[in-house]
Amino acid sequence: MTKTREKPAKKIIKPGKDITAPKADSLKKKLHKTTAQGTVNLTLDFAGVKKIDPVGLSVIIAAHNTLKNAGGKLTLKNVSDEFLNLFGTIQLDQHFELQ
Repeated sequence: MTKTREKPAKKIIKPGKDITAPKADSLKKKLHKTTAQGTVNLTLDFAGVKKIDPVGLSVIIAAHNTLKNAGGKLTLKNVSDEFLNLFGTIQLDQHFELQ
């Protein structure tokens, strides 16, 4: 009998205080590992995130693209008003769900 492996349920990752160049590689590896395990619906919990830079944004966008290509989605929750404005200004709010 062959076992069918189910895809992991929706996963939540807390990126920490900063999503900036010095910490982006660590987040990128964590996101890659999660998607490689079959997770297609991923939530990044922005509670406590104080800074984000272009490198951090590129990691988030890459994760979104990977999930979208797999038929899933990326959700950002606990997003501060400051980041909501940023994502709206650069029109990322049209590509993934913000809560």
